Amino acid sequence: MEEQPSKTIADETGWSEANVRVILHRGRKNMLAAVNQLMLKELKTI
Repeated sequence: MEEQPSKTIADETGWSEANVRVILHRGRKNMLAAVNQLMLKELKTI
């Protein structure tokens, strides 16, 4: 599903386009938080 328009993902999953965008936004937000935590943890060990 990489680099697919939200319309294509919505058609394949049966979700609305708005729901697809919300889920992707939340996923990116959670991933950024996880990366930031790992970076902070790594910096503390230096």
